[in-house]
Amino acid sequence: MSNVYDVKQAHCNIQSIINYSQVEPLGVESIERQTGMRVLWEREYSMFSQRLTLDQGILEQWKLKKLRSLVDWAFTTSPYYRDKYQKHGYELGAIRSFKDFEQLPVITKDDVINNFPLGMPSQQYDPEKCRWMSSSGSSGKQVQIILPQKRANLDILFKYRMFEFMSGKKIDPARWIYNIHYCMWWHSSVLGKYRVFTLSQDCPEFYALKHIKAMRPQIISSIGSYLGKLAALGERLDIYGVELISTNSETTTQEERYRYEAIFKVPVRDEYSSEELDIMAMQCVDKHYHLVEDDVHLEVINRDAQGVGDIIGTDLWNDAMPMIRYQQGDLCELDDSREVCSCGSHFRKIRKLHGRADQGLTTLHGNTISPGSILDAVERFFCRDEANIAEFRVVQLAPDRINVLYVIKNDSVQHDAGVFDAFQHHLSNLFSHKVYVHPIRMEQIPREKSYKRRTVINKCKT
Repeated sequence: MSNVYDVKQAHCNIQSIINYSQVEPLGVESIERQTGMRVLWEREYSMFSQRLTLDQGILEQWKLKKLRSLVDWAFTTSPYYRDKYQKHGYELGAIRSFKDFEQLPVITKDDVINNFPLGMPSQQYDPEKCRWMSSSGSSGKQVQIILPQKRANLDILFKYRMFEFMSGKKIDPARWIYNIHYCMWWHSSVLGKYRVFTLSQDCPEFYALKHIKAMRPQIISSIGSYLGKLAALGERLDIYGVELISTNSETTTQEERYRYEAIFKVPVRDEYSSEELDIMAMQCVDKHYHLVEDDVHLEVINRDAQGVGDIIGTDLWNDAMPMIRYQQGDLCELDDSREVCSCGSHFRKIRKLHGRADQGLTTLHGNTISPGSILDAVERFFCRDEANIAEFRVVQLAPDRINVLYVIKNDSVQHDAGVFDAFQHHLSNLFSHKVYVHPIRMEQIPREKSYKRRTVINKCKT
């Protein structure tokens, strides 16, 4: 570790930055690992960029071949998949079409938890030589996975390509990337280039802003809720060299991102990813969500009349612990038009991300109002400037009873209390019955067990 470029020394003598940069690394970094990362970058990054505009037909042929190989690998090297697929009559080489692939059984978080570390990982890998990571537990269930070093390196390639895709600009290897999150990336630099400074989201935002001004990073990658804290300081970031801000880990609405853009004077784009599957979708320069077709194969099943369904994902690259047809626990609506995007990419588009499946609200009739509809509602009523609300959380206690916890943005500005009456009326129409909304003003919204912000909580299901 002594020979690895120490990014933590770039603290600019700010004591809070020193304290809050002591973030847990994902593993031990070494010159050898970073050299492997550089070799991969030089060999494959150009091809990575070209795949963004690859003809859809050629891309699907490539992906079907990857899926066939991955399934056969899992069938022959993973006891869990061998047993599961044998029960479904699977034979080697049976994946000849996407329809064949879709006949394979779905796996869940419980399946992964119950078959790790024995069962699901490939017997061709020594877990002790793999990289380990776990999910945040935002669903209440912590999932652990392993992946080979090359997969960890590929994760960095996909991430850097994503930033260029979002901004339309090349990453400058001499400039900083500023990561505001609870953990570091696989590499803090590539032999001193493409340096990443990681700061815990618990750092007071005033000190983070002071540090950003001194560091002048090209890109800020941040957990969504922290941007709200930075935005409350009201300072533009473009004059300090920032060219892109990327949100991750939590659901943010487009309205929120528009508001951040107006304050920071910097493009704000969203990343949809998970620890289990990597990057599933990313916003382009024109703000459309694109599936990351060459990282994760994504399906949407059990669609309702509006086209909203469950996200099922397959990591195309993790052969140490294959994640095949994994139920992510989120909902989305695909754009089935297959039209080439105005940004030039052939990657398919998502019409809308609807959030976690367990964050929909329940009616007296036993129906579920989708998370997307609820997010639309809170965006409409609570995210307007005149609402004067800095932070909020919607908590459903019963089908007809909802608490709204909220924090006032500015005590010196008149708060529009009628916003809650309007929200109650809107929900009553959505639910097709009377819903009682009880606003509760707080100094601070209580923290969740997970590091992630949860805007909507349904306690009817617990």
